[in-house]
Amino acid sequence: MADSASMSDSPETQAPSSGGDNVRLVLKVLLVMAGLAVVGAVGIGLLVMSALKDPCWANIDRHEVSVGIDIPKLGPDYHCSCQGQVKVSFFDIDSSDPGFRQRYGDIASYAQQYGFTSTSLADLPQRRGRDQFPAHLQDPPAGAQLLMKSGRNEKRSYLLILDQSTGSLWTELIGHETN
Repeated sequence: MADSASMSDSPETQAPSSGGDNVRLVLKVLLVMAGLAVVGAVGIGLLVMSALKDPCWANIDRHEVSVGIDIPKLGPDYHCSCQGQVKVSFFDIDSSDPGFRQRYGDIASYAQQYGFTSTSLADLPQRRGRDQFPAHLQDPPAGAQLLMKSGRNEKRSYLLILDQSTGSLWTELIGHETN
């Protein structure tokens, strides 16, 4: 006589599995995968839309890497424009930000750390692309305490103009790469 455990394991005594359970599982997996695809597509779409509305977010990184400076937290006023190999930007550095104060202290210390030197409005070199700025940002105001940093590396030349009294930073990158 067979014991009851072996009888319950026999194919005749098991409840038949319904094909509906398998279909439900497949549908759940497909639904989750479709949901993830939609969330991913929306996320990528928002990122692209953000980049189209605000080209500065990528320009900040480009400036930092190309010129070797940190562009800290910005105030509300900034402008970026790219035309061919010329990329110009205006940044309003938020020197009142606690992180800025902790890291640099003030604009003068920031400028010293990154090798800016004193200059005047009359001594500024010719700048390309300044006409790409709104009129009120094309030139530093008269009486500004100007500092400048310029140079060239293997990919681009650069010019940075910093108003020490306001934290306004005008930048110009001119690419030399042939691609």
